[in-house]
Amino acid sequence: MQLGCHLSVSKGFAKAVERAHELGADLLQYFPKNPRSHRPKAVDREAMFRQSRRAREEGFLSVAHSPYVTNLATPDPDLAEITVTSIVNDLEIAEAYGTPYVVVHCGRHMDQGREAGIRRMVELLDRIHERYQG
Repeated sequence: MQLGCHLSVSKGFAKAVERAHELGADLLQYFPKNPRSHRPKAVDREAMFRQSRRAREEGFLSVAHSPYVTNLATPDPDLAEITVTSIVNDLEIAEAYGTPYVVVHCGRHMDQGREAGIRRMVELLDRIHERYQG
């Protein structure tokens, strides 16, 4: 069994990995950007690759966690587009850090019914898959 912890990468991914080691964690989870906002974060692939070098060399596992405001089941077309853009950004950040997994919560169907919410989730996941180049 592996045990991990959720750590901030605000001071850099390398610092988060270092802190995880100090805590005796086998892996870490982090927010690729503000957990309460969809606002995309700039992706500096070279800098992120450098920051994650130690983790990659050690085979240290990391998991990214999309913002809490993500809603794949939303009936609102504007929020749907924002959600797609946000998750694609999370995937790009995770890839730059060498993170193989991104946790995304399904969201809420906003009283439109479970089936409608599931259909929208599938539609948005398809759009994310089309846009993400990784």
